[in-house]
Amino acid sequence: MNGTPTIKWDPASMPDRDEAFFDRVSKGWNEFWFTPRSPKILGMLRIPTGLLLMMAVASFTPELWQWFGADGILPASTTAKIAAGDAGTVGTLPSYWFAFATPSAMQVVHYAGLLIVALFTLGWRTRWTSIGALIVLLSYVHRAPMITSQFESVLTYLVAYLCLGPAGAYYSLDRWLAKSRGTEALAACSRPTVAASISLRLIQLHTAALYAVIGLTKLAGAPWWNGEASWWLIAQTESRLVDWTSLRDWVYLVNAWTHAWVVYELAFPLAIWRTPLRVPFLGVGIMWWLLMASVTGLVAYALAMIVASLAFAPVRSPDSGEVSLAPIRVP
Repeated sequence: MNGTPTIKWDPASMPDRDEAFFDRVSKGWNEFWFTPRSPKILGMLRIPTGLLLMMAVASFTPELWQWFGADGILPASTTAKIAAGDAGTVGTLPSYWFAFATPSAMQVVHYAGLLIVALFTLGWRTRWTSIGALIVLLSYVHRAPMITSQFESVLTYLVAYLCLGPAGAYYSLDRWLAKSRGTEALAACSRPTVAASISLRLIQLHTAALYAVIGLTKLAGAPWWNGEASWWLIAQTESRLVDWTSLRDWVYLVNAWTHAWVVYELAFPLAIWRTPLRVPFLGVGIMWWLLMASVTGLVAYALAMIVASLAFAPVRSPDSGEVSLAPIRVP
């Protein structure tokens, strides 16, 4: 028919289109991972991460021997049997705690670990103390894996990824010492680096994936679909920090609370990458996790999730004038 437009297909143009597409993908990949970024946000994350780690390690101080002693709650033999699981072979993950068996030696090692964590938090020789802090954390986790929780999981990946970047470049004794050595040393300390980008991106991706897993896991439970889950948590008197039972007559509000909880966790991994939504989502997230802590009593876990979420905070470096987090460019 004369009025029908004809569509011409040129097979020769397909390789050019594919090449352009893959060029955009590779460019976006390189910009995402390897664009030098300011280490300022890593310094901001190091301090609360270190404080949470100090809190976790210090919690063992009053009853260290009661937990890890030969006649304690968790002697090394018990940990080895539990770690063996269904395999039937005795074995444990690496931990320096298996090498010390006397109260005095355990006290010395414990306080040495606290000192390393404190130096990491203060940012002294951070490249080495960050690795030391990770060893301290994993030693406690591997020595008593049966008493760990979601909190230790979040704390572990935060410390591990901070080891990869210049986490002591800002808000640290390392920076103060660099400033005392002159402007050249200070400039080198403040310089945007690829290592800072990789460290930050790993924290961001791990946090986004964790939100997705948390949200998807909730979808497997009927109480999260019918809206009763929040009330089930409120009714647990042994763990809650705040008594929310006055909401018993506000059925629709409790149901909305439950559904909003799931929607936020599922939306976070997608929305947090968009610049206009980043600050609102972070603000809502801080309030949300504090509210969750009041209901469940999981204060340390809530604080760890807040710290991990702050990896998406748009922080401007006064030295380089750049924002340390750029949105993803989708090809």
